[in-house]
Amino acid sequence: MQALESVGAGRARALRNATLIPGDDRERVYEEHPLILNKVCVATGPVQEAYDIVRQVLVHRDSGTCLTADSRSGKTTAISAVCNQLSLTDPGVPYGVAIAKGHDRSSERNFFTDLLTDLNHEAATSGTNAVRRQRVLNTIMSHAMLKKSSRYLLLVDEGQNWGEAEYTFLRDLTNDLKNKNVTVITVIFGHPALLSVRQKLVNRQRMDLVTRFLLTPRTFRGIKDQDEFLDVFRAHDDAGAMEYPPRSGISYSEFILPNAWKAGWRLEHEAEQAWDAFCLAARTFGMTPNNVGMNWVSGAIRNFFLSNAEGDASSKMPRMTDWPVSVDATGYAATFVH
Repeated sequence: MQALESVGAGRARALRNATLIPGDDRERVYEEHPLILNKVCVATGPVQEAYDIVRQVLVHRDSGTCLTADSRSGKTTAISAVCNQLSLTDPGVPYGVAIAKGHDRSSERNFFTDLLTDLNHEAATSGTNAVRRQRVLNTIMSHAMLKKSSRYLLLVDEGQNWGEAEYTFLRDLTNDLKNKNVTVITVIFGHPALLSVRQKLVNRQRMDLVTRFLLTPRTFRGIKDQDEFLDVFRAHDDAGAMEYPPRSGISYSEFILPNAWKAGWRLEHEAEQAWDAFCLAARTFGMTPNNVGMNWVSGAIRNFFLSNAEGDASSKMPRMTDWPVSVDATGYAATFVH
């Protein structure tokens, strides 16, 4: 056992050295890093709230619910984070993620082709409407059978792009699956325009669709205060929360600025200045940053890292670029212009 642990520790040390010391290995990992690819996923307070909502409807086997949020609030990233967490807490529940697309004309062909594409079906674009519909049904059933589950969670992003026809197609599909002993639980994420879709359905007396998919709209919020802001920055310093490469023990902060890290710098130390920069941008328009979308925060952090990475050339603490520059580069101030 000790020998195995020693081998594992040796591999971790070798991975750290290859990753943190300049060279071809570091360059390769750098290009694949989630922060460089703008695919950062942080378990923020809002994400935890969204997870709790999803878990609640799963436990109670509700037909579904919906969450709305402004653009760039991090809905898509939140869906990924929720899926990751569910894989740990509810590994026996199969799930799929669909992105609602807008089309010039609503049709079963478009609807089921889109679903098959999102569910990674290899024959998404062939066959009649009936064949494509059956493929969606079979795909969901096979996922449920594989997990030996009578539930299937369908997470839908950009739900405002669907209208009465699409939600009717979805209702009929979930009814057929119910007859096959698979209960589909839907969680719809969307722009606030989703509430207009809901109102149109109410006006047309389509409460069958409203009660099934859009009964109790919730709000997916942004970062609300400095404490939550600080949590995001701390997470970048924590290899247990945000590690890359996997099993390296290297946090995002250490990877991007290894020499500053060695000198004692932490991204956490930047949180107050960064928050002040967001406050400054908001105050220019007489506003306060009490609902900052995660995409704006992640964008500012990414800008900050990229601006300072070149200066991380010695063991001395580099002089960091002003946060107002990093925040301004995200375009955050434009959200206050109407």
